[in-house]
Amino acid sequence: MSFGIWNLKFVCVLCLMSCILVLLTGLFFTFSRAAWLGIIIGTGVMLAIAVIRKDLLTQKKILEIILFGGVLTFILFNLYGDLSAARLSENTRLEIKSNTERVESYASANAVIRKNWFLGVGIGNYTEELSIKEQESGIKNPAWEYQPAHNVFLLVWSEIGIFGLLFFIGILFWPIKRALNSGKYDASKDNLYQIGLLAAISTMFMFDHWWWSLHFGVLLFWLVMGIIVREDEKEKT
Repeated sequence: MSFGIWNLKFVCVLCLMSCILVLLTGLFFTFSRAAWLGIIIGTGVMLAIAVIRKDLLTQKKILEIILFGGVLTFILFNLYGDLSAARLSENTRLEIKSNTERVESYASANAVIRKNWFLGVGIGNYTEELSIKEQESGIKNPAWEYQPAHNVFLLVWSEIGIFGLLFFIGILFWPIKRALNSGKYDASKDNLYQIGLLAAISTMFMFDHWWWSLHFGVLLFWLVMGIIVREDEKEKT
């Protein structure tokens, strides 16, 4: 009987590591600096919470995943060092262009927010507002030149105003508040993963807009939030 249980645990660990292998490999080949930073911060937050709670078992599991992921990342960086170095460098043409466009998008968002900070310009109307503002200034650019601000929080504020932004931030922190008020915060393992996941996507919100502007991003965001809330409801039952 014990041999059968050991085999089951081995299969579960093997499946878990296989999933981590596939997901981390996919994450690496996105070459998304925001995604890389998100997983680093999310994992760091989970480890920090486990240390504060003095949860040695959870610390051990997280460190094992970090070690496995570190070895995999080291191998991939060695195999694709040129591509990785180019993505992390700030001196290549495309990276300079990318960083410049991001800074310009923040300035454009600031201009839109100053004029429409209370109610916003309406969901999906951000790029249209940019086009109108530039046409009023005598500037005519092709439609593809107008991009959403590369920051979800700025984009939300621009489109649905200050109250919409506060509501959006409240949605993000609501699961954490529920965890703190549930009386189970110190004992629950799920809360640790929920907070780490929220930390990861909140980090990505600072550098990308697709979570709000693209159909896939909206679906993924609400799927993540639904999973978090569902896990919270399961704890209460």
